[in-house]
Amino acid sequence: MRTKTAGTLLAAALTLGMASAAQAQQAYPNRPIKMILPFAAGGAGDTFARPLVQALSQSLGQPIVIENIVGAAAIIGTQVAMRAPPDGYTLLMVSNALAIGETMSPKRGYVLTREFTPITQLNALSLVLVVNPKMPVKNTAELIALAKSQPGKLNYASSGVGSIYHLPMEHLKSMTGIDIQHVPYKSSSQARMDVIAGEPSMMMDALATMKGQITANQVRAIGVASLKRTETAPDLPAIAETVPGYSGDAWLGFMAPAGTPPEIVNKLQQEIANVLARPEVKAAYRTQDAVPIASTPAQFGAFLKDEIEKWGKAIHTAGIKIAE
Repeated sequence: MRTKTAGTLLAAALTLGMASAAQAQQAYPNRPIKMILPFAAGGAGDTFARPLVQALSQSLGQPIVIENIVGAAAIIGTQVAMRAPPDGYTLLMVSNALAIGETMSPKRGYVLTREFTPITQLNALSLVLVVNPKMPVKNTAELIALAKSQPGKLNYASSGVGSIYHLPMEHLKSMTGIDIQHVPYKSSSQARMDVIAGEPSMMMDALATMKGQITANQVRAIGVASLKRTETAPDLPAIAETVPGYSGDAWLGFMAPAGTPPEIVNKLQQEIANVLARPEVKAAYRTQDAVPIASTPAQFGAFLKDEIEKWGKAIHTAGIKIAE
């Protein structure tokens, strides 16, 4: 009788515990959510996070507070997020910079895919390869042919070693076998000015930033770094049309500390997807030459793995010095 009673009490306690856990998850969120951006205020992270946060706060019924925690190439903010409880109340915005950092910063103190669980990719931001108009090339095939006829003589600019404007060019070099020289700058703006002046003769840059210069014929657009043509500039060919499989676009996404309940992760993904499907959000993204993605957690996890491997290979192939 006692054994039966004890067993009944244990079963009741387990049932109550599961019910309480389920109720807690159903009640999520019941307090403000923190969104950590390991990037400087005013950058691309802010540009896309703030409109999303407004709509997401309304749909979730709780305020979402953005915290820009910068430093050490996004490492400091990522470490702060890593130490947060896995309860869905701390989110981390991630980007290609963090995927690159998996190779460039071996002492960062975390493994992105181990310390965090993917929620969703937010968007893809189109990059474009441009050349000075005096260069005798009008497309990717002609650029590759010219570079192969003059190995080591053509130069390209970027905003710095290991940046998203540097590595896509190294990726292109490794896929095509061309030999062009990297000229790093401390800022994208100075790199742009010199490409417009004629030397270095080319660079990879954000399409949204370069559109004005392209329209004014200050630079010539060769191709976008997407796997296919972008919706906002359909007349520009994708580099992948000439170099199959090539991709180098920038992107943003969200992760949560590892161990965050799947029910919460899925709820966040679905709510973000609902916001990204709104016509006004799509229109706002188009003005920035960005495409909403809203991938599932599994899809974003697979994408992250591919990105980390791709940029790691580009870094090692280029012989870029890794931080000690």
